[in-house]
Amino acid sequence: LTCLPLLKQRISSRTWKLQAGLHSSVAWALARTLDIQPGEVVLDPMCGKGIPLLEAALGWPYGIFFGCDRSSTQLSIAAVNAIRAGV
Repeated sequence: LTCLPLLKQRISSRTWKLQAGLHSSVAWALARTLDIQPGEVVLDPMCGKGIPLLEAALGWPYGIFFGCDRSSTQLSIAAVNAIRAGV
């Protein structure tokens, strides 16, 4: 059994989340499956607190990311999370 570090920083140590949504490691894994290429657009139509979208933006900054949600409360939290994450 071999363990290979894939990340420079532990995902579980994310400090930018105002309120937890989906766990960061799960969100990162979802983003990783997208294989985002430069200039590609990623739309999350039910972004909630924005955790998967923010993990994608942090890991693949050459993409273009949009999130929307029906809940203005969730969108407010997502906006704060984005500011705190620096994206």
